[in-house]
Amino acid sequence: MGFARYLKYQLAGPTSSSDNQLIALGQGDISGNFGCCPNPDPFPFKCSDCGRIMVICMETNDLFPDLLNHEHYVAVNSTDRARPAFQCPECPHVFEYRFLYNTRYRVSRREMIDAGLASFLAQRRHRDS
Repeated sequence: MGFARYLKYQLAGPTSSSDNQLIALGQGDISGNFGCCPNPDPFPFKCSDCGRIMVICMETNDLFPDLLNHEHYVAVNSTDRARPAFQCPECPHVFEYRFLYNTRYRVSRREMIDAGLASFLAQRRHRDS
């Protein structure tokens, strides 16, 4: 199973909750004009130390460290397993090479809303009850 597919099925979090705002976000839960490639696949995560919310494009491995200025992006280390992927731009936390496999970096809809980033949340379809 490929890395992106693993994340989609393993790290997306529970499929139901009494408060769906607390469910961890995954691929397909973020939208926006990420200009890194013609087919961006944004995956949201946060720094486990300071809580900064960022997005990585699963297609290009480009990091969007500031979602309020998502025209700026940087490449992360995605080839050398002996080195960290990158350092948080807000604090000294260093993200390990396979950081997206670590559940402590999950971010919820509630955290996105509380950080003022609700405009990046993809619209969900709700069934009429």
